Amino acid sequence: MEIEKNLWTERIDPFLAKTQSEINEKTLHIDRYLFAKQFINNNSYVLDCACGFGYGSNILADKANQIIGVDISKDAIAYANEKYDKNNIKYVNDAAENYIITNNFKFDVIISFETIEHLEDQENFIKLLKNSLQSSGKLICSIPYTSKTIEIPINPHHKKEYAVNDFIEILNKYYSNINEYYQIIENSNFEIIKIKIKMIIGVLKSTVRKFIPKSIIHSIKQSSQFQLFFQPDSSKFINTKILHKSEIKFGHIKHNVIFVCE
Repeated sequence: MEIEKNLWTERIDPFLAKTQSEINEKTLHIDRYLFAKQFINNNSYVLDCACGFGYGSNILADKANQIIGVDISKDAIAYANEKYDKNNIKYVNDAAENYIITNNFKFDVIISFETIEHLEDQENFIKLLKNSLQSSGKLICSIPYTSKTIEIPINPHHKKEYAVNDFIEILNKYYSNINEYYQIIENSNFEIIKIKIKMIIGVLKSTVRKFIPKSIIHSIKQSSQFQLFFQPDSSKFINTKILHKSEIKFGHIKHNVIFVCE
């Protein structure tokens, strides 16, 4: 199936990675779903919010009883049905919020990777997810790592990016047990990456930032020069409750934060 170019902007099938940017993201996307797989068993009914092209639902389906993959893009769902069709996967073309509101089914596990930062009312979405879980169910969600909450993110598709502590304040309203994990990139090109990131931060902190469209800033971040050096060799997940400074080594970068909520 031919995929329109604009569909790849915020969606990816890592098993078809071609450009340098897609190759760089491949490990990170797959690793998140492999991480989530440990919380699923053969009795689990799982909701995969914003499932995109379906590769993650496909990974989870090897272990789950039933997967519902929901995405707002009709073309992405068509691709998922063609490429990642399995007997225990059902793909639905709908916004995740709307699907949850219109379906009363309770899930054992809900996955929400690369989703929350795209929504206008992020707290309401968290509340909706809680209401769609079994009493013993788990929400496994991610946010991009940032040390401070960003009201106007670099990525033009993101509405708001929460710092970990600010996001936990929201989660604490609805979940009694929250474990957070840093997704750490292990990368031998750390020094060059750090230089590139400092260049971007310099642009953002300049007084002319407000005059630069977000789309242009985002294109700088996605440029081939920057992406050339952003090549994760692998990633791992470290539980922050047992985090030791020695575990964050030279050449490691915090990429995403994964929350497992009950």
